[in-house]
Amino acid sequence: MYKINGKITYSPTDLMVFMSSPLSSWMARLSVDYPERLEGIEKDQDEMMDLLANKGNEHELLFLGEMKQQYGSVNVAVINPDPKTAEHATKEAMGKGYQVIFQAYLKRDVFAGFADFLVRR
Repeated sequence: MYKINGKITYSPTDLMVFMSSPLSSWMARLSVDYPERLEGIEKDQDEMMDLLANKGNEHELLFLGEMKQQYGSVNVAVINPDPKTAEHATKEAMGKGYQVIFQAYLKRDVFAGFADFLVRR
């Protein structure tokens, strides 16, 4: 969940958080609306989640390498994960007909998120 120009956009993860804990979802929304209320509060560090995230990122990069080998680097678009520019970059890559788009930004109404890989079929 993030806010750009006063508009909130929700991710698939935000929906999952809400389904498992409406309070956690409410707290996440509070942190977006009033970030100053969190100043000085340390976030818990979960070493296992950090390890899993790192392993997931390593796997994605290995798979990206495989996609570049299979389709050729010139046929693989890598999108910068900044939501302010990613939507335009994803549409542009789709329009140019890239075979693979890594970190494609998909958005509809107030829901948006990054797809690890879009493969053109």
